[in-house]
Amino acid sequence: MRILYLPLIDRGGANEQWDLLNIFRTKHHTLALDYLACEDPHKALQDLLKSFDPDVVHMQLQNTLRLEPKRIADFCKARPATQWVQWCGDVRDEPIQHVVDIGKVIDLTLVSARGMVSLYEERTGKPVGHWDHAVGDRFFTSPCESDGSVVFCAHNYHHFPGSEERRRLAGALKSSFPDRLKLFGNGWENATALPWELQPSVYRRAICTVGSNNYNDRDGYFSDRMFIAMAAGVPHVGRWVPGIDEFFHDGQEILTFKTVEEAIEKVQWVIAHPAEAAAIGRAGKDRVHIDHTWTRRLEQYEKLLTRIEK
Repeated sequence: MRILYLPLIDRGGANEQWDLLNIFRTKHHTLALDYLACEDPHKALQDLLKSFDPDVVHMQLQNTLRLEPKRIADFCKARPATQWVQWCGDVRDEPIQHVVDIGKVIDLTLVSARGMVSLYEERTGKPVGHWDHAVGDRFFTSPCESDGSVVFCAHNYHHFPGSEERRRLAGALKSSFPDRLKLFGNGWENATALPWELQPSVYRRAICTVGSNNYNDRDGYFSDRMFIAMAAGVPHVGRWVPGIDEFFHDGQEILTFKTVEEAIEKVQWVIAHPAEAAAIGRAGKDRVHIDHTWTRRLEQYEKLLTRIEK
């Protein structure tokens, strides 16, 4: 299969997009088009459609507005045998309008949160599937000698439903574990963001990691940082969301919480029970390695393509 991949490589998901590109290339003849860097992305796409002759065009457009729905519709009509797919890794209150507009004219839209599937189906009137974030092999590490830290990596946003709880969680972690907490992310006082490539080296030294989400009521939605944290093999204390029990066994592979107070209790338990907590960390890593790698996502992707009717 020949895949023409249009990755979103100028934003924070750049590392994730290159991991996906490399996985595509392990099995399929894949070419990437950096459409955001093109002066005329429509012409660049048209030229590659002719020279590369892809079976699948896989796009991540989000809200870039660089590719016009009408032009994409024209390309689809000119190449009826090509399968046109887009993936949206963002979760918002409402479907992203540009993703909706593109979804109306292509074959299949994929979204990272299961709770967004029906919303996009209603808006596009076309097939929509669930295709989650994942981690590349380079993120899998083994715990080393612990520095005893409690690592919380999250940006301090103000416009999401989960933002206020996230700030309360950061405050509670700071007051409860002042000598242990390592806080990373934009928007916090005396803290900086932790680049993707550095996250494993920080996580693997922690006694545990803590995670929260921008939305806590969306079915099957959690931050992609959770996969990266769990791949380090240390116990992860993560925010409960609907459907998370279908992904991980609570108390065996992850420790979930619904309130800030419960999160603090779970971290205290980890500190007081290091052997049992370490076993949870190892089991969580194993689960991520089985179900949440890009290799696994490629298998799911190939099955999703069979939904396309030409």
